Amino acid sequence: MAKGVALPLERAWSLLSGWVSEEEAVSEEATAWTPCVMPGPVEGGPEKKSNMDASFVDKLNNICGRMKAQGYDTKIFWGYRTEAEQVHIATAGRSFVEFKTFMDSEVEEGHITEESAQVYIDYYDPNKGNHAMRQDEDKATWTLKSVHRIGKAADVVHPTALWNPPEGEAYWDALEAAAEGEGLRIGPPASDRAHVQVP
Repeated sequence: MAKGVALPLERAWSLLSGWVSEEEAVSEEATAWTPCVMPGPVEGGPEKKSNMDASFVDKLNNICGRMKAQGYDTKIFWGYRTEAEQVHIATAGRSFVEFKTFMDSEVEEGHITEESAQVYIDYYDPNKGNHAMRQDEDKATWTLKSVHRIGKAADVVHPTALWNPPEGEAYWDALEAAAEGEGLRIGPPASDRAHVQVP
């Protein structure tokens, strides 16, 4: 038996009875975790956590505990988003013409009314509102009907390095496993490895 690992009575009995191997018993206890409060959200402030689904927040806290038990720290960058915030994110990686096309398609999909869409289009139109669009090179969202809008999605990142954790892919692999352990999923798309949401 590995030193420093104390097995609960029921696990010791299972080991003695031959139901589990010594390695399985030690491994199970070594990965024990307790929930912790996941900090954030960063965008919009921690008070926005009140807009998130309570059961989903509980699962995020469980993910926090699962990750911390493996030596990984976490925080929520984006949680709940207002419609205006979701639209602003949709300007990322798009020219104004592309943004207008996107908004028109969202109207067709029934994700926003034509009247509301036009308000946002005019707001960002260089010849009308002329408000700044995001300067990101890559697109940050593909829909206005994001699960962020109903408080059942969060972008979970490293507390300081954000989307570039020093642990690299190991961090994202651990997050995916922790999310799946809580019945949640990564993405869509699957390449958005920080995005955790209800299935």
